[in-house]
Amino acid sequence: MGGNLNIWATSAAQINLYFVFVLISFIYLLVKNRNSSFFIYILLFFYVGLFSAFSKGIFDLYKIVLTALTAYWIYRLNPIKMQSKYFFIILSFIIFTITFLFTAFINNDYFTISFSQYSRFFIFFVIFFIFIKVKADPELTNKLNKLIFDILFIQILLSIIKVLIIGGPRESLVGSITSQGGAAATSLPILGFIFLWIKNKGVLNRKDWFFIIGLIFIGFAGAKRAIWFIMPITIAAFMYYIPKKSIPTKYVIQILVLVPLVFYLGVRLSPTLNPDHKIWGRFDLQHTLDYAEYYSVGDFDEEETPTRGRVNSTMLVFEDLFTKKLEKEDWFGHGLRFIFASSFEEFKEMGFDISHKGSATGIYQTLIANGYLGIFSFLFFSLSLLFYNNVFRIRVVLLLLFLWEYLFYTGIMFRDYALAVLIIYAIVFSSRSAELTPDKIQN
Repeated sequence: MGGNLNIWATSAAQINLYFVFVLISFIYLLVKNRNSSFFIYILLFFYVGLFSAFSKGIFDLYKIVLTALTAYWIYRLNPIKMQSKYFFIILSFIIFTITFLFTAFINNDYFTISFSQYSRFFIFFVIFFIFIKVKADPELTNKLNKLIFDILFIQILLSIIKVLIIGGPRESLVGSITSQGGAAATSLPILGFIFLWIKNKGVLNRKDWFFIIGLIFIGFAGAKRAIWFIMPITIAAFMYYIPKKSIPTKYVIQILVLVPLVFYLGVRLSPTLNPDHKIWGRFDLQHTLDYAEYYSVGDFDEEETPTRGRVNSTMLVFEDLFTKKLEKEDWFGHGLRFIFASSFEEFKEMGFDISHKGSATGIYQTLIANGYLGIFSFLFFSLSLLFYNNVFRIRVVLLLLFLWEYLFYTGIMFRDYALAVLIIYAIVFSSRSAELTPDKIQN
């Protein structure tokens, strides 16, 4: 288990030991929820890391099982309703499906990668309607809240265990939800906080704040820098902007002290942000600013292929759209395999406009895989889900969070199983009106 993983400065023995704890947590939650097949179905979305750590074959089987279970719950619940209020959501998914399958076909993507990538969007579409049905049942909603809370609490525990086993923060191994790639360590704490805020109806006590600190620790354990900037903004938005509260004078003073303190601690605790490249390295503002500029913009010295940062990779998408004579590959992409089945080294040799795969934002990844048609159809589908929420200020915050993550980060919020479940939860359960349905989900 974990023998197929390659994680910097981490031995196979450490990886295997870590996944022993992940497996134990999975068994614990299975036993705890053994009387509900529905909750076991939801639980599976949060253990991608465990199944992907075994082998590619088991991971492929896991994705097939998730898709089959989704089809089963469609049959059992009949959650998808052809009503006018869902018109744009259903229409957008149909257009997305046609566009996705068409671009995959003309780019000669093989079946397994096409199924793997498309099936998750099909699942998210269904989960949206299932959650609408769950919301109509207060008892079931409470049980779902307890399950997600337990899962998030275990993510915190696993992050602590990870740091103790490995000896420090590392990308990859984000709780139980990912085994490779660390971007989820930024989005998971943010969506975890939003879940907690919705669950508690905006009222957070001292225990909740300790829980939130634990969520931030997930970002620290994943060596994420963005968490120190995005998390405080998200918390402020949900605590003050959404409920239309003015910030008391005493809190303004505290914020003026805490914001620089959090920034200072974030720099010293993130090895890449300080010149010593270690935890608790020296605070050097110029080094931090230089690194942020390189990471976001890139390096345009006299190189044959300039190194673009994430901001520039996104700007390139828009520049080409409005200034370039678009060709077939621009409209339909190059194929899913070029972005989702390539290593960092392979991607560098493909001759795209960015030389480092880590700089490929969500929108740039879609451009490579499915072209501008893929971008338009994905945005139509995603935004139709986000605009279902009828609380204006919550919708604004969720929309800005999604756009930041898709345009300037890795774009996994609607691609990763666990993260998609959490943002769909936020969309549905923070909406004002419950969708009253006569049927209840039985165990």
